[in-house]
Amino acid sequence: VDRLMHCDDYMNDVETIEAYDENTFEHSLHVAINAVTLGIGLGYNFYRLKNLAVGAMLHDIGKQLVPLEIITKNGRLTESELSVVRMHPEFGYNILAKDINTYSSTRAIVYQHHENWDGSGYPNNKKGDEIPITSQIILIVDSYFAMISFRPYRKAYTIDEAIVEIKNSVNSKYSPELVDAFVHAIEEFKKI
Repeated sequence: VDRLMHCDDYMNDVETIEAYDENTFEHSLHVAINAVTLGIGLGYNFYRLKNLAVGAMLHDIGKQLVPLEIITKNGRLTESELSVVRMHPEFGYNILAKDINTYSSTRAIVYQHHENWDGSGYPNNKKGDEIPITSQIILIVDSYFAMISFRPYRKAYTIDEAIVEIKNSVNSKYSPELVDAFVHAIEEFKKI
């Protein structure tokens, strides 16, 4: 992640996220660090880790095209607001598609990070191995940090509550193998 933050190719995109909404930026940074940690646990090489870090940092870049009043709303979103938010993967993909330096694997992470293992996600209801493993990693880590973060309409989950929720969603939302690896990584981190 340190190397990523000094990579000029992506700094403009990262700075755009931070300028639009600092909470989204901080969330993306947490997701990137933990996705890389999970990638290390899975034995990824440097280049695969870098791609994972870039995809994680940019996974919510499309939110800059979602009205800020929806992003920062103090309460539950309406169905119409949720439908706008659910467009952020496509918005992000389109933003990154304009940059010839952005790898297709990074665009795939951004576009598919809300696809669920059972096909119930969005934008294209992909399922199982149709979803790149990097997108599956971002989904788990993104969900985890959303759970342990305070929301105006609910308290933050504890780490243990979030792990139970993730385990309960194996085979529906998440890949069983990745959940096992993620839970192991979280358990190891808690020991430190």
